[in-house]
Amino acid sequence: MPAALLLALSYYCLLRSAWKSGLLFASLVFLFRFEMSIFAVVVILAALRNRKFSSLPVVLIGPLTWFVFSWATRGKVFAFVNEFIAFSRFPKYIEGATWGHYFTSATDIFGTVQIGLLVILFVSDIVRRKMSNPILYGTVAYCFAINTFASSKEMNWTGSVGDLRYLVPVAPFVGILALNGLAVVVDALRKIPFSRFVPHILSAVIIYEAVVDVKPHHLSPFEQGVMKLAVEAASDTSNTPILSNHWAATFALLGNKRLADRVTVLSRDTLIKYPRAYILWDPLIANSPFSQQKLSYADVRNDSAVTIIDSIVVGQQTQFLFLKGPHKIRNPLTRGF
Repeated sequence: MPAALLLALSYYCLLRSAWKSGLLFASLVFLFRFEMSIFAVVVILAALRNRKFSSLPVVLIGPLTWFVFSWATRGKVFAFVNEFIAFSRFPKYIEGATWGHYFTSATDIFGTVQIGLLVILFVSDIVRRKMSNPILYGTVAYCFAINTFASSKEMNWTGSVGDLRYLVPVAPFVGILALNGLAVVVDALRKIPFSRFVPHILSAVIIYEAVVDVKPHHLSPFEQGVMKLAVEAASDTSNTPILSNHWAATFALLGNKRLADRVTVLSRDTLIKYPRAYILWDPLIANSPFSQQKLSYADVRNDSAVTIIDSIVVGQQTQFLFLKGPHKIRNPLTRGF
């Protein structure tokens, strides 16, 4: 959503020829969805075309901010390079998405009426042989394409598995195109009785869909597995800490602050710190460049004080719930999604 806001602001500034602001907003997109910083290239080209050379250095603010903070927090000058490509090194925890995944899910991400109006505009542009808003069309198409390639099970070059929220950055652009499509509809129905009510009805439906109906993020089977194991660990009334690096573990317990506060970072240090603790090990985040890499799965399994409590199979990956310390012996249960 921050990327969506920044892209919308940058486009607004581009329309108003506010070059420095437009370049700044486009530059900051890099901090949230770096693949969508391609829009900065659009603003750069527009600035060059209008000979606004003095404004161009502003576009470096976003990448430089990442560079400085990476250097300061990691202690290495070029740490940002590894952060930039870290996710592409992850294996997919499920097989990945099909080529048509985002197209068939577009109505879930943006809304049925919005996509319908966008299609009407596109067809109208083809009939008129005049492409309106090529920047918006191009940015939306690029977002669809780059995320399709990144999540594709055939290409397999990043850890993405097709999360719908990755297309949210272009939602404002889809909305603008849909609004232009609504203008086409209104113009075509102008001579029909009661046509003046059409934009009001469609606008109401759009608002309803945008607020209530669209689902740009869904809980994947992997996240659901983490949540189930977290709930199981939280059912222990002894207030035992739950060690996990996956956000879904805390998310599962947000309804009860006392339970949510039991979730803490999984690391070698915390495993040593607590004499009794649940360990929620997931193969994606438990040991990764985004969390920690000192405590391995083998370390946990080889610890004589640790016993497996439960496990869930998601695709070809297995999530485990371990318990370190005294406990009642029971047979572990393995489930699948």
